[in-house]
Amino acid sequence: MADPIAVAPRQIIDTDDLVIIDARSNMGIAQLLEGHLCEAEHIHRHVYSKCRKVLGRSHPETIKSKANIGMTPNELENHTRVEALWRDALLLFQRFLSHTHSDTLKTYTNLATNLHDQGKFKEAEEAITVVAPIIQSNHAQTNMEFTELLELRAVLLHCLELYTIAIGVTGQVYEQRLVPLGYEHHHTQRELSHVRDLAENCEQGQSVEAFGSCVPFFIFNIQSPSSAVRLYIHRL
Repeated sequence: MADPIAVAPRQIIDTDDLVIIDARSNMGIAQLLEGHLCEAEHIHRHVYSKCRKVLGRSHPETIKSKANIGMTPNELENHTRVEALWRDALLLFQRFLSHTHSDTLKTYTNLATNLHDQGKFKEAEEAITVVAPIIQSNHAQTNMEFTELLELRAVLLHCLELYTIAIGVTGQVYEQRLVPLGYEHHHTQRELSHVRDLAENCEQGQSVEAFGSCVPFFIFNIQSPSSAVRLYIHRL
């Protein structure tokens, strides 16, 4: 297969630098989405190298391109390598953008997902605890990104056997699915099923009295997982 970079061999040296960087980054994203992992990583590494030379290591586009390198090895389940890369990118985003910038939050979320995939449930839950309030304050409460983050947190809490807290978080997800999607939608029903599973786990580990005190109000009004959590690609 021809080298994807050879399609546009000209060097990034003029005022169109960002346009060319953007185009090549989009090529890498397209290759990733099509399952061409080696080609995608090659393109993103090329873009990162060019960004460093032209824009500098601290430029936001350089940091984004570095974060995108982690998408390919993550697909190949090289999670340790990806964790180190995303932690580095996270520190750069925090330093040169802000702790609340959208790219910082995307990287935080990706890191939490990566930690979950490694079985580092406590570290992943701690990362979500940091980022979730920021995302919630920056967006509407029914925002899909925030809902998916809550969904991941519920999975992590389940893995940690913190069933009481997991029920409350899953209840939030259920309510946010219910309003826009309706009761019969499969996403809403999935969360309802998750609530019931958690309730059974909670009941098995506690007395009936303790269980009754921990179940949120919504569970009594229910009639009136490993969840697939996406990774966030940094668009340039």
